[in-house]
Amino acid sequence: MKHLKTIEDYLLDILKEGPLSIEELISTVGRKRKGATRQGVYRTLRVMKAREIVTVANKTVSLSSLWISKMQNYFTIAGYSYSQPTNDAGFLNMREGEKMTYSFRTLVELDVFWSHALYLFLEVLKNNNPVYIYNPHDWAYFMRKETDRILVEKSFATRRQIFIAVGHADPLDRIVKRNFDGTQGQYYLAKENFGFKENYYCNAIGDYMIEGFLSPAVAERLDSVYKNHSILDEKTMKEFQDVSALKGKNKLVISKNAKRAEKFRRILGRYFYIKK
Repeated sequence: MKHLKTIEDYLLDILKEGPLSIEELISTVGRKRKGATRQGVYRTLRVMKAREIVTVANKTVSLSSLWISKMQNYFTIAGYSYSQPTNDAGFLNMREGEKMTYSFRTLVELDVFWSHALYLFLEVLKNNNPVYIYNPHDWAYFMRKETDRILVEKSFATRRQIFIAVGHADPLDRIVKRNFDGTQGQYYLAKENFGFKENYYCNAIGDYMIEGFLSPAVAERLDSVYKNHSILDEKTMKEFQDVSALKGKNKLVISKNAKRAEKFRRILGRYFYIKK
């Protein structure tokens, strides 16, 4: 008898209840769908990951919160499940001083999970928590423009201020600045790295920090795109795409540390107007 539901259908049904390990997913799909193989589940997960329906980190699979947002009318249950701090969302339940580390092969894989994590923090934390961001370059604006737009709009929808300090002021960095009004969204071309390394990126919201450590080789290649191009054309976008596919050891660290978050806010805060 032909199956009416695909493996992807089963995965979506299972994952709407919360994240699971890859092994738990394979086992659960196998029980629900006769004839489903390990290879079939892996193959479907690769396709869903490429379409940014799921994120995979530390062998745990989650529905992408950004994808849930796009499909919110249809995935009401999933939107509810993934926005609640009482669910086992890992980093949402950290205690003070705890941290979690994730590794990714490419910038795209890194940013898919980073965006997923930031979106959840925007959902859960109080609206009076601004978002502080330091980027040597804001490459996500060019490589992952739709995702970047969703996150900014989510911040604005919750009436948060966004403060972005960029370590360089190259022509491509200046393009991004035009998209911020200078009040709710503020973008500062710092022309300095504040003592941070060239491969270091950071978000702080409340007592939480999301820190990205790019492979040094990837960070160097990324900087060369900014140094060698002054306009956004097809050639520039092709180079961004090439960099996004480069393999390297990229790391994401999510932590809850009130003192470190406050120190980071003090470093950046003097460059922005903060509403009281």
